[in-house]
Amino acid sequence: MIAGEVGDSKREIVFHGGPMNAASRIEQLTRPLDRR
Repeated sequence: MIAGEVGDSKREIVFHGGPMNAASRIEQLTRPLDRR
């Protein structure tokens, strides 16, 4: 996983990597089930 700061004032923190992609896919798949 890679973490970094973006923007002119470096106010936004972003994450890239396998675990973040997996979490995003799980969230997308479970959204129709209305589960959290």
